[in-house]
Amino acid sequence: ISQNALREISMQTYQHLLQLDPTFHFGESQRQTMFDIIKAQKGIESNLKSVTQFFIPFISDIGLSAFFLLYHCGPFFFISFLATYSGYIWYTFDLSNYRIQAMKLQKQYDRQADFTLSETLSNYYNVKYYNAEQFEIQRYADIQKKYQEQAILNQQTLSKLNSGQRIIFSAGLTANMIYGAFKVQQGLMRAGDIVLVQSVMMQVYQPLFILGVQWREWTNSSLDIQRLFKIMDMKPKIQDKENAINYQYKGGEIVLKNASFSYNDKKEILKNLSIVFDQKKLISIVGKSGIGKTTMFNLIVRLYDPIQGDVFIDGQNLKDLKQSSYRKYVCVISQHPYLFYDTILSNILYGSNNKSQEQVIEICKSLNLHDLIMGLPQGYNTYVGEQGYKFSGGERQRISIARALVNDSSILLMDEPTSSLDSKNEEDFMKIIQKIKKDKTIIMITHRLHLNDYFDEVLYIDAEGFYEKGSNYELINKQDGMYKMFWENI
Repeated sequence: ISQNALREISMQTYQHLLQLDPTFHFGESQRQTMFDIIKAQKGIESNLKSVTQFFIPFISDIGLSAFFLLYHCGPFFFISFLATYSGYIWYTFDLSNYRIQAMKLQKQYDRQADFTLSETLSNYYNVKYYNAEQFEIQRYADIQKKYQEQAILNQQTLSKLNSGQRIIFSAGLTANMIYGAFKVQQGLMRAGDIVLVQSVMMQVYQPLFILGVQWREWTNSSLDIQRLFKIMDMKPKIQDKENAINYQYKGGEIVLKNASFSYNDKKEILKNLSIVFDQKKLISIVGKSGIGKTTMFNLIVRLYDPIQGDVFIDGQNLKDLKQSSYRKYVCVISQHPYLFYDTILSNILYGSNNKSQEQVIEICKSLNLHDLIMGLPQGYNTYVGEQGYKFSGGERQRISIARALVNDSSILLMDEPTSSLDSKNEEDFMKIIQKIKKDKTIIMITHRLHLNDYFDEVLYIDAEGFYEKGSNYELINKQDGMYKMFWENI
C-alpha cells in the first residue's frame, strides 16, 4: 500500500512540476527544489510505514492492555495504566511540538549545506578561475557550524524529553507497586498479580518508548513534506481553458496584436506591440539587448501570456488552443543550448523518436558534427556529461541545432543560434536554413547583422516598441530609418 501511494505521489509531483510556469522554475533554485522533493518523498515513505507498521499495532496494544487490566485486575490498575500512558503521550507530544521550531532551523541549515555543496561542485571551474577555494570552504564551514549548534540544542531538548518520559513511567510503576503491596497485605491480591500488572505495563512500555522515536521521525518527515505541499499548492498561470480546441495548421502565420508584457509588473518589456510574421518566410529580428526579442518567443510558445493583447497563430488565439496541439508544430533553438545527461543520439532525437539514426547522421554531416562525433570512443552513444560539459560551446550549440532540424517542425524560432559558432559553421548553418525555409515559418533573433542578407524580411524593433520591416537592402537604404541608424552605429 505504501509503495503504491508513494509512486502515485511521485508521479503527481513530477507532472505538477512540468506544468508550473517559468516564474517558478527560474525564481527558485532547481537544485534546492530537487533536494526538497527527494527529502519529502522519503518523508512520505517514512510516515506511511509508521502508520502501517507502528501506530496501528500500537493503538491495538494499548486498547487490549487497558481492557485486560480493567476486567482482570480492577479499576485502579486500569486508571493507573491510562494515567501513566496519557501523561507519557501528552508530555512527548507537547515537548516535541516545542522542538519543531528548532528542528525547522536545523532543516534550514541542512538544506543550505546541501545547496552550497551542489552549487560549488557544479561551478567547479569558476571556483578555480577566481581562486575562490578558501572562500567556498569558509562559507560551507559557517553553515556547518550553524547546523552543529542547532543539532546540539535539539539533542539537549531530546535528553530532556527522554528523562521526562522515564520519570512518568517510573511513577506509574511505583504507584502500582505501592497499591499492589497494600492489597497483598489485605489478602485481596497475590504477589503474582502484581507481577502480571507490571508485566502488562512493561509490555506496552517498549512500543511506547518507540513512540517517542517514531513521533520525532514523524515530525522531522512532516517538516520535509510541508515544502512539497507548498509546491503542490502552486497553480500554473498558463493552463488550457475548459473548452480549448486543437490547433489547425494553415501555414504558420504568427500575429502579435497590441501585446504588452512585464516580468515583474513594473517595467514593461513589450508595449502595445502589433506585428505580423508572414507564413513560410525566413525572418530576422534585430534590435538592442533587453527590448523583448526573446520575450516575443516566450509569448509565441505561450510560456507566458501577454498582460494585454493577444497572440495568434494562423488566426487562432493561443488562449483558445490546447497547448500540446500547437507546440508540436513549434521548435525553439535557444541561445543557451540545454543538453540532458544522456548520449549524443538521445539528445538529438529528443522529441523526435520517430526519426532514424540515418536521418540524424545526415543532418550532423551538414553541420560538420559527424566526424567529430565518430572520433569519440562510443560515437553517437557517447554521453555528453553534465549540461554537455564534454563539448565546447560551439559544439553544444550545433548539437542543439541538430536536435531542432531533426524535429522538423513547421515553425522554427531561433534565438541567436550562431552566437557560439565560428564563421565557417555559421555559413554552413545559414545554407541549411536556406534549403529548408520553403515549407516553414522561420524566425531568428540575431545580433550579427551581416547575416541579414540571407533573410526574406528583417524586423527591427526599438525600445519603445516601434519597428521597421522589409528586406535588408530596403532597410539599409531607407532614409532616416531606424535600422539604418542602428546598422551605422554598430
